[in-house]
Amino acid sequence: MNRDFIHSNAHRLTVDLQNQGFTDEAIHHYTDAQGNDIFWKLRLENKSTDTKEIRPMSYKDGRFIGHLHAVESNHKTGK
Repeated sequence: MNRDFIHSNAHRLTVDLQNQGFTDEAIHHYTDAQGNDIFWKLRLENKSTDTKEIRPMSYKDGRFIGHLHAVESNHKTGK
């Protein structure tokens, strides 16, 4: 799957967090043994509050699905 397509959809699915001061830090890509896409984990960080959010994203039936409340973290970053 096209990297720019994945990144633009990840950005679209995390607008709520971006509006709260979070920025995209990383997209971790997970595949099966054959190299087929399974899901992604979106890592966002708010540098002013030193918190991070990790949000899963999957692709089903021709569209990206953000699992926006599946994984949340208010823990301080390990920096």
